[in-house]
Amino acid sequence: MLPRHSIKPPDIESVFNQSFPTTVSSSSLRFKTILITGSQGMLGHGLAIAINSLIVSHDVKDFKVILSSRKWSDAATSFWKKSPNIVLINNQQISSLKCQVDLVIHTASPSNITQISTFEELTWANVGLLKEVLKLSPQKIVYVSSGEVYGGGNTEEKIILSGFSKQQKRDWYPISKLETENELRVFQLEREIDVCIIRLFHTFGPGVKADDGRSFADILWGAALDNQIILKSQGDQVRTFLYLSDALDGIISLTLNDTPRFLLTNLGSAIPTTIFEFARLAANISGATIEFEIAKDFQHSPNKSIVPNMEKMLLTGWNQKISLEEGIRRTISWIKGSTLGQK
Repeated sequence: MLPRHSIKPPDIESVFNQSFPTTVSSSSLRFKTILITGSQGMLGHGLAIAINSLIVSHDVKDFKVILSSRKWSDAATSFWKKSPNIVLINNQQISSLKCQVDLVIHTASPSNITQISTFEELTWANVGLLKEVLKLSPQKIVYVSSGEVYGGGNTEEKIILSGFSKQQKRDWYPISKLETENELRVFQLEREIDVCIIRLFHTFGPGVKADDGRSFADILWGAALDNQIILKSQGDQVRTFLYLSDALDGIISLTLNDTPRFLLTNLGSAIPTTIFEFARLAANISGATIEFEIAKDFQHSPNKSIVPNMEKMLLTGWNQKISLEEGIRRTISWIKGSTLGQK
């Protein structure tokens, strides 16, 4: 794997391919200073390029987007250096920001549990950073949580979630997400600010990391670069997969348009797909072969099926536009063309 600094971040065309979000008008760009955490991740970067493009296309003046990350790569720094609306900071600098921050979109959270050594490390990326941004007293906070909080059960937003244990490493991720959600609930009641919690289900697209750790990322990178897809299970687990531009469209709409003072909603595809079917589509598109390397000590997800209830999100007018096959095709194309994809 090539070093992180060689990654070429995707541009707006790579992600949207002329299907740019239409759910936002110029009047929605009322927040003059926006902070996005996790801005080198697939989702955070996608939100940054989309919002920056909205600013440019609507010719909005006196607008600033602050992008925060643990450490900025040379490639990402170079990508943003020609954008006058963009300011890059490290996470440690959030607490020392002097400007008024109107809106915070909190996306920071490592996704690869195998690369997390302690529960505290994961908690800091979620709850710890949230506490720092809360000190900025924004008008609105949008937090990207995860469909993992349902544990593979009923995915209606109103149900009470429980049953996770810190003794199980695979539970650390949903526990940290739920703790952050609860922190936001308390803060919203105390300050009466706008809070939007989005439980995002499996999302993929340009910008997905080779070391993401989830099966769909391994499938996409294997298909694009190695002409071989290696599955570590039979692939019969049922998931749903949303292409990045559809996820960004939904998040941006909930972020910039008017919403209830407190909103909790799912966001994902409602089309059940097995891991094997995802791999088969990627193989058909790329010409890759599918191989099975099933190890007894590999920690598979205990959840047989995770499919989101999308009733609440669909009522907002949002809908999925990009098919699974088209999304896979676009992502494989980006991987092949990215600097990271050059061997």
